[in-house]
Amino acid sequence: MSYEGNIGLVAKGTSFYDEADTLYLWRKSDFNYEISGRYSEDYLMDIPYPQALRRFKQQLKYGTFEEL
Repeated sequence: MSYEGNIGLVAKGTSFYDEADTLYLWRKSDFNYEISGRYSEDYLMDIPYPQALRRFKQQLKYGTFEEL
């Protein structure tokens, strides 16, 4: 699915490091994303959606990914 032009929540999942923490992938603008959770924030600047999604999935517990 392409999120070109859509701004907002893209995906969510459970943190690999803390199962009580839910992480969210937000699309801020073209090629700018944010991964946020209770204990962390990570800004992904100037990268395409597939790369942002890959970086998001690396922080998740296996099997908890949900693309919205």
